[in-house]
Amino acid sequence: MEIGYIKLHRSLLKWEWYDDFNSLKMLIHLLLTVNYKDKKWHGIIVKAGSRVIGRNKFADEIGLTIQQVRTTLKKLEDSGEITIKTTNKFTVVGLVKWEQLQERDADVTNKSTNKQPTNNQQITNKQPTNNQQITTTKESKEYKERKESKELKNNKTLVNEVFSSYNLFAENNNLPKIQKLTDARKKLVSARLKNPEDLKKVFEKISNSDFLLNGSFVSFDWIFKQQNFLKILEGNYDNKTPNKKNHGERLQEIYNSLNQ
Repeated sequence: MEIGYIKLHRSLLKWEWYDDFNSLKMLIHLLLTVNYKDKKWHGIIVKAGSRVIGRNKFADEIGLTIQQVRTTLKKLEDSGEITIKTTNKFTVVGLVKWEQLQERDADVTNKSTNKQPTNNQQITNKQPTNNQQITTTKESKEYKERKESKELKNNKTLVNEVFSSYNLFAENNNLPKIQKLTDARKKLVSARLKNPEDLKKVFEKISNSDFLLNGSFVSFDWIFKQQNFLKILEGNYDNKTPNKKNHGERLQEIYNSLNQ
């Protein structure tokens, strides 16, 4: 499987064949499939930015007819996008601007810098000053603190929303409401906020459970304890639909059938 990526320059938007589907498709396909470095093939060197094609195979590869391939290759050649070198066995297509668009930009600058660093750069990279270390450590600490502060703020907002939602839910289902959101209760709610969808499911299951709605033990603290929360979620308190007749009804049916 191919890996990596290519670059598409914005100047492509002004290309004369940009609105021609076959031309645009072929150009992008060539960008994706040409050699990214020189390679030897059948005794010849196929340069980076070039590739070998056979008209029939290339037509199948790109999803065009052979005639469409010929026409489109001619358009790309005439517009100066590609070069075509044909032998009696194969054709080599090269992208004229491949190196310019894919290499000669910030990558080349970075490569040159990495290959030939100045003495100052070598010293700086190998031996960062105390000021640099202190600055980096300080920035990392500040970023971490900002992140934790944001997460804490978001978590507090969610906890307050759960608090308000529960009281409304409790009022609608004749359950005891809570008056104060203590630290202990905040901790219980925070532990259940890992999957907010579970909260919604638990509230729905309680409102549909005759056992829980009639249980005097059901309260905010009871619901949000991990063990109870999980039991509700897993359906331990769901209403049980009768699917069997009781023993007396079954005996009566057997008796009736014997006396018919």
